[in-house]
Amino acid sequence: MASRVEEMIVWQLCDALRKEVLRLADREVVRRDRRFEQDFTHAAASAQRNVEEGFARYEPAEFRRFLRIARGSLGEVRGHAADGIDRRFWSAADAEPAIELARRASIAAVRLMRYLESARAPMGTKRPRV
Repeated sequence: MASRVEEMIVWQLCDALRKEVLRLADREVVRRDRRFEQDFTHAAASAQRNVEEGFARYEPAEFRRFLRIARGSLGEVRGHAADGIDRRFWSAADAEPAIELARRASIAAVRLMRYLESARAPMGTKRPRV
């Protein structure tokens, strides 16, 4: 297991996706539809934040729960990317990198969730008190 979240492939893909979404959203036509812009960029940022929060949790089951939430945000990003094509904010070719990154991040999240099904919290580690 990685010692830092930035070492994890799922986080790296979510980070690249967030940057790609910001690139797509940085268009005058998109900025005029403030709600769409905010929803799109928030979904991408949410996926990455949920991976980060899950990583910071002690229990593998909690990490899995946050990865499921991140997958939902990744699906939302794909939906917004397709909606942007329909609204003629960008072409299908322009949206393809974001769609592909979201797909790959979702696959990475599922693989990590499968691993976490059999993982246990580190031995000798006490659950932090809040």
